[in-house]
Amino acid sequence: MKATENRKVNEINEILLPLSKNLKNVEGFVIVSKDSLVKVGNIDGEDLEIISRHMAVVMGSSEMLYKRFNDEVEYIEIKGKKHKIILYNLDDFIFAVVGNIKADEIKDKVMELKFKVNNIDGLTAENIIEEIAL
Repeated sequence: MKATENRKVNEINEILLPLSKNLKNVEGFVIVSKDSLVKVGNIDGEDLEIISRHMAVVMGSSEMLYKRFNDEVEYIEIKGKKHKIILYNLDDFIFAVVGNIKADEIKDKVMELKFKVNNIDGLTAENIIEEIAL
């Protein structure tokens, strides 16, 4: 089981490391299930739980709206005066990036996560962040 967890951590690190190195304006990330259970993230404290709950609500509402048009949500961009939050739809999971970035710049890399996150139950934020400096 430990070898499987390590492999999953390495696969996700391979995707996240280039994102963190190339994008200086990324302040944090979180991967949550659609029912708002945090899987991996580097946002501290209460903010992580609050953000994950809101992410699930926003994504769920958007998916319901898009189904009415026979379409699917790829990502949602929420822009404030100082920050941006981009929510990427990874089927059963949501990947959120907080910072001052353009959604299209990292979309392809983030979408690679869609094939990797479905079995990340053993991952922790500490495992991921060990090799990532966001």
